[in-house]
Amino acid sequence: HFSAEVIVPRYEALYRRLIENSGLGIHITRPEGGRFFINQALVTLLGYDSADEIFRLPTFQIVARHELEKSAKFRRMAVANGGEALSYECDFVRKDGTFIPLHVVIRMITWEGQPAVQRTLIDLSLRKEAEKALRESEARIRAVVDHSPTKIHIKDTEGRYVLVNRQAESLFGVTDEEVRGKTTEEIFPDAVASKFIQHDQAVIASGKVVEEEEEWPGEDGVRTYLTVKFPIADATGRIAAVGAIGNDITECKRAEAALN
Repeated sequence: HFSAEVIVPRYEALYRRLIENSGLGIHITRPEGGRFFINQALVTLLGYDSADEIFRLPTFQIVARHELEKSAKFRRMAVANGGEALSYECDFVRKDGTFIPLHVVIRMITWEGQPAVQRTLIDLSLRKEAEKALRESEARIRAVVDHSPTKIHIKDTEGRYVLVNRQAESLFGVTDEEVRGKTTEEIFPDAVASKFIQHDQAVIASGKVVEEEEEWPGEDGVRTYLTVKFPIADATGRIAAVGAIGNDITECKRAEAALN
């Protein structure tokens, strides 16, 4: 955003050209709220043909009604803070009546020799859509994970649980919420935990899939799971977590023992 607190007269024309041609929306008002200037980028962002159309509108037709109080509060804070920049997110109203989410950076400047409030506005629509798509994707994945008949869990490289599915919740005797952020040692007895940790560390050290039989006591005796553990990399390719998928093979092991 533009950070000039005082616009020297001989540079004001240059500054005006800069903000007029900026790809960011610029809105300059009087401290009490009257409008000085709106650049073409903001005009386009809000779907109007000219700044004059916007100048004729009341504030509630530009800023969403449910955001008016927040917008006024930040204007008062900006006036009180002098040149310090503040930022917030706010829904604005486009000409067709739809809302557009904008990131607002607000600060005091001097405009045409008078104190003024400058708002620099950035369109958040793409980010909001991406966040929505991500939430929907995560919800779909979570539904698949939770309805899997196998136990599934993820731990970070420090051994703290990031996720457990419903099957694992039932097996561990804790909920996903309760187990998140806790380590293996905090959930299982030392003898059991040490084996799990050993398997996790083998995955982190090798970066490869590890398949192990893991046992722990259940209500009907020791239960055995054939667990596949695998590395989960972050965006840089560094191993950030260990995932595990386990199938209950207790009955197979018991049948095998009985046959022997």
